[in-house]
Amino acid sequence: MRWKFPPKNDQSYNAERQDVCRRIDQWWRAFEAKHESLGRVFSGKETWDLPQWMNDNLGAVHRELMWEYGPGLEGGHRLVITPETSRSLRPMVDTLLAQAPTIPGWEFYPYRLRETVDEAHRMLEARKLMPLKQVTVIVTPNSLNQVDLLFISPNFSDNDDSDASNAAFVASEVILGEEILDHWIGFVDVDNDAGHAEMSVELPDLAAAVDRELATIRETLPKNPWWQSLENTDWHLFDIKSSISNNRFNRSDMFVASSASLNMWQSTVSDAIFCSERYSMTGEIFCFVRIDGNKRASDERLRERREFEDSLDRALKIAQAGAVVGNAFGETYSYIDLALSNADIGTEITIDTLRSDGIAQNAWIQFYDDIYAHEWIGLWDDTPPPPRRLTS
Repeated sequence: MRWKFPPKNDQSYNAERQDVCRRIDQWWRAFEAKHESLGRVFSGKETWDLPQWMNDNLGAVHRELMWEYGPGLEGGHRLVITPETSRSLRPMVDTLLAQAPTIPGWEFYPYRLRETVDEAHRMLEARKLMPLKQVTVIVTPNSLNQVDLLFISPNFSDNDDSDASNAAFVASEVILGEEILDHWIGFVDVDNDAGHAEMSVELPDLAAAVDRELATIRETLPKNPWWQSLENTDWHLFDIKSSISNNRFNRSDMFVASSASLNMWQSTVSDAIFCSERYSMTGEIFCFVRIDGNKRASDERLRERREFEDSLDRALKIAQAGAVVGNAFGETYSYIDLALSNADIGTEITIDTLRSDGIAQNAWIQFYDDIYAHEWIGLWDDTPPPPRRLTS
C-alpha cells in the first residue's frame, strides 16, 4: 500500500487508508484499556492469553506486524512493534507509533532494541538454536557502506552450517539491535577456520567494534546535503554491457549510467537492502525519475533527458530541496537519480518542474529504500502504475 506518498483524489485508496487508520485507533483504544492488566501479567499477578489478545487487536491492523514486550529504558515497560522483513510496512508503522497514547511507565519503539550478550544467549536457548560457544567475530566494512560479520568457532561444521548461521543472525540482532542489523549489516556468515582469529573480537566486544566501523563509514560521507556537495564531487561512469545481476527495480534495460556516489550506485544494482542513511549524513532520501521513451529515437530521448535533468537540478537546488546525483539510459526508459533533502517539497518540485517542461504521461518518481518498495508517484494525475518493483 502506498502510505508515505499516497495518491491524490483516489476515493478507493482514501477509503482503504481511512480503514487502516480506524483499525490503528481501535488498537490503541484496546491497549489503553488493557495496559494496567498487561503490567500485572508481567509481574505474575494475572494470567491470560497475551499472544491471542495481541493477535486479535494488533493483528487487526496488519497480520504481518510483530511485537515484543520488555523492560523500558527509563523503567516501566516497552512495546516494540516491527514489521521485521516486511519493510514496506514501516511507513505505516511510523504512523501507528506516532498515534501512540502517552501512558506513564510505557515506551514504544519500531525496532527491537540492543541487548546484552547474556540476553543473546538466553534468546538462543529460548528459540532452541545452537549455543554460541568459543565464538569470535571478524568485523569488516564492505563497498556498500555496510559492515559484514563472520562468526568463527571450532564448533561450526563449515561455512554452510545452517544451524550456526541461524544462531549467528539471531545473536547479531540481539547484540546490535534490529535497526543496526537492518540498515548497516551486510553478510552474517559463519566459518570454523580460525586462521584469522587474531583479527576477530569476542562477542562482548561486537557492538563496540561495529560502532567503530560505522563511525568510520559516516566520516566518508559528505558533511552537507548532496545539493551543497556536488561541486567537489567526482562522477563515475558505468558501461553496463549486460543485464544487471539484480533487477529488483525493473531496470534491466539500462546500458549506461553515471553517479556522484559510487557506493550508492553499487547498492542499487546489488542484492543488498537499500537504506538512504548509508549515503547521507543529513537525512536525504534517494529516488529516481523513470521516463518512458515511448519507442522514440535514442538521440531525441537522450537530449530530452539532459534537458529535464538540468532543469530539475536547478529547481531543486534553488529551493534547497535536493539535487540530481545520477542518471541512466536504457533501451526503453531514461532515469534521473535524485537526493532529496525534503521528500515532500522535493517531489512536488519534481512534479511541477517536469510538467512545465512537457514530460510525457508515462513518467514516475520511484524510491530506492526498501521501506518505500511499494511507493511511487505519477508525474501526472492520470499516469498509470510504473513497472512493478520485483523485490522488497
